[in-house]
Amino acid sequence: MHGIKRPRSIGFGVLIVLMGVQAWLVHSPHTADFFSRAALLELSLVPILLAIWIAIRATRSTQTYIRALQAEAKRSEQAATRLKWHATHDSLTRLINRHEFKERVQRLCQQTTLDGSVHALMVLDLDQFKTVNDSCGHHAGDMLLRQLAQYLKKNLRASDTLARIGGDEFGALLPMASTQEAQRVAQVIRQEVNEFRFYWRGQIFEIGVSIGIASINREQNNYHEILNTADRACYLAKDAGRNQIRALNACSKLVEQSRSDAHCLQELPRAIRENRLELHAQEIRCVSDAVEKEPHRHYELLVRMRSLAGELVEPSRFIPVAESYGLAMEIDRWVVRSALQWLDENRCRGHHCPQSEASSTCEFSINLSGQSVSNPQFLREVLEMFDNSSVDPHQVTFEITETAVVSNLELAQDFILQLKSLGCRFSLDDFGSGMSSFGYLQDLDVDYVKIDGSLVKKVAKGGLENAMIDAIIHVARHKHARTVAEFVEDDLTINWLRSAGIDFIQGFIVHRPTPLTSLQPCVAANEEVTQLSFAM
Repeated sequence: MHGIKRPRSIGFGVLIVLMGVQAWLVHSPHTADFFSRAALLELSLVPILLAIWIAIRATRSTQTYIRALQAEAKRSEQAATRLKWHATHDSLTRLINRHEFKERVQRLCQQTTLDGSVHALMVLDLDQFKTVNDSCGHHAGDMLLRQLAQYLKKNLRASDTLARIGGDEFGALLPMASTQEAQRVAQVIRQEVNEFRFYWRGQIFEIGVSIGIASINREQNNYHEILNTADRACYLAKDAGRNQIRALNACSKLVEQSRSDAHCLQELPRAIRENRLELHAQEIRCVSDAVEKEPHRHYELLVRMRSLAGELVEPSRFIPVAESYGLAMEIDRWVVRSALQWLDENRCRGHHCPQSEASSTCEFSINLSGQSVSNPQFLREVLEMFDNSSVDPHQVTFEITETAVVSNLELAQDFILQLKSLGCRFSLDDFGSGMSSFGYLQDLDVDYVKIDGSLVKKVAKGGLENAMIDAIIHVARHKHARTVAEFVEDDLTINWLRSAGIDFIQGFIVHRPTPLTSLQPCVAANEEVTQLSFAM
């Protein structure tokens, strides 16, 4: 604006001066001596021409200013449009982002509350995305996401919304679509993705997708509830072998379980900090005449959790959650530390063993998760705990499962080797639950083989499980390992197991778990097995 005012002001100033000079010349008595009337007339045209010039310049300046304002307004509008676009879209895939996806889902939730309409929401999780990222780098992963985003979008209706809601996770919103219609769309998408090939510098990758579906209706019209349901369905699709489709509703038992898991996930770290975990002990009893009767008892330590209300929470409720969300090692650390501390404090009390010997003659089994067995830092911590304790390592048996071994065989072997050199024993738990059980038994130096309870529970039926148990006992004996049968519940099972050559049994018929702090002997270690049914 100042650029327009300056020439205009100067021009008007010059015009006023010229008009003043002209007026003086016209009225001055001496003017005729110097100028003729014709010259004065020509001189009078100068201010007029100058005024015209000033008007033209001012008009042009005003037009230039208006164009500048229009250009600035257009740039501001474009900047606002870009800002709004980035606020609602993912810059990598150019799809709707999670925030905008939430807004659209919430609008449909409001709509279904008013008119009872039904819609569907899908969560799509890529199955082999990590393979591309790890082998080719994040640049390749980004390229894959860009290509696949457009590939997925073409299989949806114009009214549908496809969004990127996570790293390799997409969300699809299907207005006016039932669960059955959403499943048909999901099936088309799954098939298309199966046929999709990603090419990167001479390499070809095949991608799969797991899809979870949730319905939006009057009974289920909360965004978080709907998304959690679809997430849970997607998790089940992955758990079923990946590249699958699953649909759930908010009232299903699986969703209720998911909510329970979420509550447990919040409660568990706090329970560990507040020392609300407890150790219970269950006896493992020798029943074999081939095994030299030992004067001490063998117990398995079982962890329990107290809720804020003081109720006892069974491990089946919080252990799977801990393993799924990376908290299992925290529990294992607490269990090992607490067990060693109890043994250290009670090793001189004679009433813990039936022969009035010190509790140092008792042997305790401690369960460890795969996360702990495959973590070198946890191994160092356990070794340090033994260094700081007077507990005899021969008292401690660590139980590990096949799944713990599968995660990293080399680290599991090192874990066993170092603690066995210290004096600890090892038991391979849940043996027979997997097809590769005997292969892992050959690779691991264990002292006990604990037969999976799912086999033991079916002994009374006399099926294929009995033959499997016979084979396990035979192979374990060849490896100089003792065998333990868990979940023993009746005398018929006990008699068959004894005839098969089992060394130890464990179950409610032998001993019900009791708090470690109140541990008392049940019956003498060398009592007849026929008396076990009275030990409940």
